[in-house]
Amino acid sequence: TFDIGMPTQILQIKPELELTFRGPFDKVVTSTLRLRNPGSDVVAFKVKTTAPKRYCVRPNSGLVQPNSEVEVAVMLQPFEYDPAEKARHKFMVQSLLVKSGAVESLDELWKSATAETLMDSKLKVVLDPGTDQARADPTNQSTATSTPSPAGEKQNQQQQQQAAAKQPQKQQQDGSSPTAPRKEPSAPSAAAAGSPDSLRSLQSEIQRLKDDNARLQEQELRLRKLAMRDTKSSDLQQQQQQSEASMGQMQQQQQQSVLALPPVLFLVLALVLGLIVGKFIL
Repeated sequence: TFDIGMPTQILQIKPELELTFRGPFDKVVTSTLRLRNPGSDVVAFKVKTTAPKRYCVRPNSGLVQPNSEVEVAVMLQPFEYDPAEKARHKFMVQSLLVKSGAVESLDELWKSATAETLMDSKLKVVLDPGTDQARADPTNQSTATSTPSPAGEKQNQQQQQQAAAKQPQKQQQDGSSPTAPRKEPSAPSAAAAGSPDSLRSLQSEIQRLKDDNARLQEQELRLRKLAMRDTKSSDLQQQQQQSEASMGQMQQQQQQSVLALPPVLFLVLALVLGLIVGKFIL
């Protein structure tokens, strides 16, 4: 609660008694205070509230020059609105005449202020939920719909009669009986949509893939056999070539060894042969 100041408020405050906040309250809602100074002296002001955690006031204090006006933004923080809960928050605007030369030390001025020099005004907080009330209070909606006006009730009856008169005509045009319910065409089931034809096509596709796989395996095996045969034949050719080359080398070596014998050996051999032949002749 706030202490009541004795002097009359010099500032003209709008609104005077109630500070209204209009919903929805799931976001910041701002209401504006207008402080006007109609006098010829500078007036210092402060804005206080009983719920400082729920409201943000900018500016919450300052000076109002003579014949001028200051706007104060009061911002209600987001909260979950309950229609059954009544708003009990209050605001108070305190004001104080500032003497010439005392503007530089406002803090000291407020500390030294007395009940005889302070002026204050109280404002009550009013919450206007707007669309939230219709959403949160279903009793008002049920009352409004359950007690229609006589003119509206008569109009509803006329509309129902016209609709009932048009219904048989529409049913005759459609070729359906008024009593028999209209059957909606049933949508084909998933099993019918993809029955034997799709299964056969899937099976044929699987079989084709299997055949292709077997064909590829046979081709791969044939290519491997051909490659092995080619390597064997090439190995045999190389071996034959190597053997022929080695035989030629041996013959050349023998010829070279025969040619390399010294002439004395030939003479000795000739003498031996001559002796043997001479013995046989004699």
